[in-house]
Amino acid sequence: ELDAKYKVTAAQVQAAEQLIDKLQKEVKLPNKFIIPGETLASAHLDLARTVVRRAERSVVRLAHEGLLDNEHLLAYLNRLSSLIFVLARYEEAVVEHHDFAIAAAPTEIKDKRL
Repeated sequence: ELDAKYKVTAAQVQAAEQLIDKLQKEVKLPNKFIIPGETLASAHLDLARTVVRRAERSVVRLAHEGLLDNEHLLAYLNRLSSLIFVLARYEEAVVEHHDFAIAAAPTEIKDKRL
């Protein structure tokens, strides 16, 4: 049995949902297909999201086999994927509003937030 401190809780799912809601109020999400890699940081976030989605699919298989004992894990992975998506769009919006400072930097250090 896994120590309870390592189990995903309903509170963690709710915290992720609240953060998503907060960020969505600050950035307009596109209603079209997203091409990853608008910025280096958002590209990394988009890649992280694919890893989380892959983990989510694996956990779904475990759940179908009756091997999942944490009822909150799937919801958390789903919310984590959504959170990472919103963070990537937030990153792009922040960079778009600060292009004047970033455009002047040499290519290898354009994205200082990494």
